[in-house]
Amino acid sequence: MHIGISVLTDEKVHNIARDLTFNLNKKYNTGTEAALLPQHISLKQSFPYEYDIYAMEKFIEIFCSAMKPFKISVEKVKVNSLSEESILAWLKIKESSELQNIHMKLCRELKTKFGIEPLGFDGKQWKFHSTLTFSNIDRRIKDELICEYNNKDISMEFEAKKIVMFCCMGDGNKTSEYFSLKIFNINNM
Repeated sequence: MHIGISVLTDEKVHNIARDLTFNLNKKYNTGTEAALLPQHISLKQSFPYEYDIYAMEKFIEIFCSAMKPFKISVEKVKVNSLSEESILAWLKIKESSELQNIHMKLCRELKTKFGIEPLGFDGKQWKFHSTLTFSNIDRRIKDELICEYNNKDISMEFEAKKIVMFCCMGDGNKTSEYFSLKIFNINNM
């Protein structure tokens, strides 16, 4: 099993993200797998977890109760070329000390309470983002997609009020196998 812990975006960000994903897929056939989950901003890399799921739920509930709602700024669309024939499109989130502090605290407390080590890009190098789509794409149109969407300004701000716990019963490698297990209010709102 794998667990992901993320901030849910508000409806405005969610809807704009879905419009972008829809239009990317309609014009460039990029797929919609990333849109199977509610629009979110990962607070740390998803991690393997083989213990009591209710203990993890309780941990996240307590973690959220100690937080206060906070502002998150979405800056623009970014598109990265992952290979000759694949791309990743995402919303760039403005880095903030508040988000970084939440990330670092979450990593520390998961290690202390469950022995879960930071993974991948966890730590000071973690970049907050919200995925729109990732896919293989015909290399003949990849540059056109990047030119059209990379650095597209969509500046907006929302107040983070909810944290979601995603779960995958498999090995964690397929986004399509994750589902929203539980949603938590920040500061028991």
